[in-house]
Amino acid sequence: MIRHRFLALALLLFVAALTGPVRAQGRSDWLTPFPAFTIAGNLHYVGSAGLASYLVTTPEGHVLLNPSLEANVPLIRRSVEDLGFKFSDIKVLLISHAHWDHNAGAALLKQETGARYAVMAADVAAVESGGRADFHYGSFPGSLYPPARVDRVLRDGDTVELGGTVLTARLTAGHTKGCTTWTLAVNDAGRTLQAVIIGSPNVNSGYKLVDNAAYPGIAADFGRMFATLKALPCDLFLGSHGNYFDLAGKHPRRAAGAANPFVDPAGYARYVAGKEQAFRTELAKQRGEPRPAATKESPPTPRLLFIGNSFLFGSGSPLRYYRADTVTDLNGTGFGGVPAVVKAFATQAGRAFDVSQETVSGQGLDHHVAEKAGVIGRPWDHVVMLGYSLLDRNRPRDPALLIRSAKQIADLLHSHNPRVDIRLIATWARADQVYPAKGHWHGTSVEQMTRDVRAAYDRAAAGSPHLRGVIPVGEAWLRAMQTGVADPNPYDGIAFGQVCLWTHDHYHGSTHGYYLEALVIFGDLTGLDPRSLGKGERVAFELGLSGDQAIALQQVAYDELMAMKGRTRLESFTPVALAK
Repeated sequence: MIRHRFLALALLLFVAALTGPVRAQGRSDWLTPFPAFTIAGNLHYVGSAGLASYLVTTPEGHVLLNPSLEANVPLIRRSVEDLGFKFSDIKVLLISHAHWDHNAGAALLKQETGARYAVMAADVAAVESGGRADFHYGSFPGSLYPPARVDRVLRDGDTVELGGTVLTARLTAGHTKGCTTWTLAVNDAGRTLQAVIIGSPNVNSGYKLVDNAAYPGIAADFGRMFATLKALPCDLFLGSHGNYFDLAGKHPRRAAGAANPFVDPAGYARYVAGKEQAFRTELAKQRGEPRPAATKESPPTPRLLFIGNSFLFGSGSPLRYYRADTVTDLNGTGFGGVPAVVKAFATQAGRAFDVSQETVSGQGLDHHVAEKAGVIGRPWDHVVMLGYSLLDRNRPRDPALLIRSAKQIADLLHSHNPRVDIRLIATWARADQVYPAKGHWHGTSVEQMTRDVRAAYDRAAAGSPHLRGVIPVGEAWLRAMQTGVADPNPYDGIAFGQVCLWTHDHYHGSTHGYYLEALVIFGDLTGLDPRSLGKGERVAFELGLSGDQAIALQQVAYDELMAMKGRTRLESFTPVALAK
């Protein structure tokens, strides 16, 4: 009883020492129990009403993020056990930042579970000194806590892996020198969701952003933090305090079985934008500058989804895993492929897309209707999709299944966002289906197969009012062959000075073929001239294409796009550098 009275008194002293944003968080809800629940997949909420703690469960033990107040450790234990897990199975302990309200319970939790404690490097001194090394609160008696030994020192981008789950630590300093935002991919009912658990973007009352001898780089760190947060792909919006992401408002909807309210990328974007505006206002005030005009809320980054198969994820080419960390693979297979290349082109053009892909080898659109509706059925801004290369696996050359399944997917996507822009990709002719006797287009030509595939996609587009049109990738391949850029028959050798658009199986694309595919998709989606990417285009360089080959393929893509009915112009641009 005496111990609990002491903890309660310490809490009151700490809250009394703070004002502004921190005081607003220092409420009785810090100690108020909250129902433990599953957020999504193996990610669970086990915190109090005001202080967020998270349990990530795996077959090899569990990860706990934010041990909270020392008085809340029993509450966390009960929450873990209420969910059916053992408290003693916690193997790894993490924090969002080294403030008392989030890590005062660390020493006790380590003692009770034996968990290894991993902390961002710049917060280690504060943790191991019990808060005394904190740049701002080190002299506040109410902010001190039992010191805890750190078992692993983290740097920006380090990962914590346990039982097949990977959490990534992103340094988002400012609130503390080692403030950490944690991200992880959560597999939930067949779909992969990107969770972002924000450390803290708050400029607390009393923080000196200018001439801070204890933390000279604080303002610059806040600026870098907001740049990092805005660049993170986010489906599940979470944070170190429940009021960041409206825990109290969303939990009842989750408990009622509604669509998961914690899937809130728009709310994440609004929250980050609002906190950045608050930071810049305070910085201007401390610098003695005029108050910055309130900026209009930045719209969320457009969400672009690719649906398809190996013709998109890049089978047979190094593209398969190219820049996979820049896109979200909804099936968790870790592919980059054409979606990652399109994103790289867009980035060089100064355009932002939040890119996801849902691709399954050897499948048509009917598979995505039957098996992946729960994965792709969400609000997207743009969707690009393609079907099986022979139109129908069981009835080659028959477009009926493609037409039917394209309409079904379009209806599904439109039901989640009536303004979604959906486009089909007419794929290329397969050399293995034209030249060998066993091929379903044997006796015809590459030109004929290209025309047949395009006609099928035209019929599919006409079959739904929600389908905007067809991207002419197959015809761009044909144009490359007809203009001497690419060799039309890989079975008789590749002509000098030409590229082969097929890979070794004469079926899938080569790196050159996928590069051309991505150029056409990029130009069609953005209305930008792919030739502006130029000879020094970064993807071509990284994948081993020569500058001359890149220019030739960019020209082919431009010519094919300009040949589309109704196309009047493509806008040129000056490319910007692409990060390594």
